[in-house]
Amino acid sequence: KAGEVSAPADVTEWLLRHRENTQKIHKDKYERFQRRWAQNVEDFIDDILRETETARNVSKEAADYIGWFTKDVEEQGKVPAALGSEREERFIGAIRKRAYEEQEKIRKEFQPDFELAKNRYLDAVKACADALMKQGNREGAGLLTREHEATNDDRFHAILRGEFPAVP
Repeated sequence: KAGEVSAPADVTEWLLRHRENTQKIHKDKYERFQRRWAQNVEDFIDDILRETETARNVSKEAADYIGWFTKDVEEQGKVPAALGSEREERFIGAIRKRAYEEQEKIRKEFQPDFELAKNRYLDAVKACADALMKQGNREGAGLLTREHEATNDDRFHAILRGEFPAVP
């Protein structure tokens, strides 16, 4: 029938191919999103370091904190939504606010494409799981059902990056 999915013989192979195809289809948009995101984080760190270099009377403690903070931002790969104290907010709050607003703009611009890609991915996984169940392949259907249930935004970002996490 039209719209029905045939059940694959090798479910694990099908899932791998499906992930690869999804990643290939959405690669250009995802890489553009990642570049813009990474550039914003890099600009944020550069702005903080420039602010620290030009500020008068920066204590050793403040300089150490900025070193730790920028390393943490780099490791997290994102601009924090808030800073921990009023003192931090006074020192780098305006820089953080600008960078965070840009980060949210980048995220919101990509979100419709991301949701569409994720929904298509999950719809195909569910359709294949249903076809396997109709065929009596409970093991294969179970694997794809677990994949469907486990695929949250973080997991789908990993798939778009070409990192294929194990099915729980």
